[in-house]
Amino acid sequence: MSRALTLRLRPRLMEPAHGAFVRLAGRMGYRALRDLRRRLRFSLHDLTKGMNVDEFAFRAGLDPGQLMKWSPVRRPTGRLVELRGELIRLGDWSTTFRRRCELCLNGDFERARSLGIDDRAWACHRFHWDVQSISTCPEHGCALTDDCSACGRRQRWSDPSLLYCACGARLTCRLFATARSVCSDYLAGRLGVSDRLSCELLDALDYRHAVRAVRILSFAASDAGIEAVGDFCTPADRGWTIAKNWVDSIPLLLDSLLKRRGRRGSGLIEAYGRLYTETDEQSAGPIFSEQLLAAIERHAVQHGIIAENECRRGRPPLGTVSVTGLARRLGRSYETTRSLLREANAIPRGSRRGVAFAIEASIADSLPPRQPESATQVLGVGKRQAAQLVAEFCLKNNLGRPCPEMARRWVSSLPTYQSLPSETGLLSDVCRNRAVSLANICHGIIAGRVRCTRLTATGGLSDFRVSVEDCVSLKRASEWTIKDVSQRFGAHHQALLELVKLGVLARHGRKLCRENVEAFFAEHLTTAQLAERLHIAAKQVIGFADRRGVHPAFGPPSVRQTFFRLQDCRQLSL
Repeated sequence: MSRALTLRLRPRLMEPAHGAFVRLAGRMGYRALRDLRRRLRFSLHDLTKGMNVDEFAFRAGLDPGQLMKWSPVRRPTGRLVELRGELIRLGDWSTTFRRRCELCLNGDFERARSLGIDDRAWACHRFHWDVQSISTCPEHGCALTDDCSACGRRQRWSDPSLLYCACGARLTCRLFATARSVCSDYLAGRLGVSDRLSCELLDALDYRHAVRAVRILSFAASDAGIEAVGDFCTPADRGWTIAKNWVDSIPLLLDSLLKRRGRRGSGLIEAYGRLYTETDEQSAGPIFSEQLLAAIERHAVQHGIIAENECRRGRPPLGTVSVTGLARRLGRSYETTRSLLREANAIPRGSRRGVAFAIEASIADSLPPRQPESATQVLGVGKRQAAQLVAEFCLKNNLGRPCPEMARRWVSSLPTYQSLPSETGLLSDVCRNRAVSLANICHGIIAGRVRCTRLTATGGLSDFRVSVEDCVSLKRASEWTIKDVSQRFGAHHQALLELVKLGVLARHGRKLCRENVEAFFAEHLTTAQLAERLHIAAKQVIGFADRRGVHPAFGPPSVRQTFFRLQDCRQLSL
């Protein structure tokens, strides 16, 4: 480890490592941060990712444990930052501009004068100022700002002075009216900055999902024409208020939204707008998404916007079958099947032309099939998949042709369960979304490794629901899907397909060989990975490498994404 510096820092509460880096530069009299970077041999950018914090703390005379407590740690995947035990999206946590509370810095300025020390050695940056979802200071209730009141210039991290702008004006002179935000105070409390407020709905979510949930609800409140009330003064406070009083507020929000948009009978998107379209598990988390979408669907059914058994979120309700699947099973066209359902009064209220809806399985069993049936109709799958199953399980008669009766007996012989785990899906959806072949799942059902249940007594495989966890366990550990490789190594799926066409990656059916993929990425770097190692922007990598005689191994136009050989990159002093 390098030697400690002669000039050292006094410890400050809630100061992150990159904030201490700026304070140390001011303490040592440097006019630019690059001067301190040359001396320490690591940069402020390294500290914002959680790198070299221990060494910096030793050289600056600070406690490494305390400094790490307030410092962010960048996750290698997922664009996430871990701070104070919470996961924050990169972008919500941002060091593009340097925000501050001028009253906090003014208190530091006055305290330094009373101690008789240089104000640049005492004034410090607080870790929660980098979190964009915290808009006001939890202590003073004033808005956090990043501009200079004199020249209007937005402050960046390249200037080592926290108290003075490049124009010479002091950054602690502005007077702010109190504009306390209850949502900002709640989020600050989750990070341990202040006392934590209680909100049952948001407390069950990760920080990143809680921020997204408040934003979705505030958008909906704006669309519904709900104005801020009481002391709440920011748009996020409207969303937080709805989340706080969830049981009473969400029906009123949906009523106001429906009344304002005035579009009944035209579907969920037309009726509820952004509240429905922007709610998904990836951004808002499964807990909030499930609660909000369930509330929207109940409200939509009560007001006749959708049918009670309409297919929602791409899947029919449990115990029902879609009209398309029923038509395939009956061997009839969609129009004929719909006419039969209309005659049987089986089309639910609120159904619309071109929108899939589900019907009760008992009604489906009562409709007459077209005779004679084929093995494809009995199995309830496509022609190609039916041919594979017939060949795999020998469902042929004495003439070597597919036998509908044998197919029916084979489907009836598949073992089923009365109840399944919480995460289940239709057999066809699991095959498509989890990249597991239909024949492989059928072998697992027969062997008892895949639990399934049957929605109807006479339907084919399209009426089977299976355990997603059991199906995923059937995937070979030696094979990866394109999606698996893309998420694991950060490569574009189209680039992976192009590498397969060039013969660089070995492909077994629809999957890639794991050993081959790992060997390739052990010897190659993507542009983003190389930019991370060089500490430069990704768009500068190709020009930077070209000037030093390093050229991409694969790239446009033959491959969509650019890859460099690791052996060649050693010339770049990685």
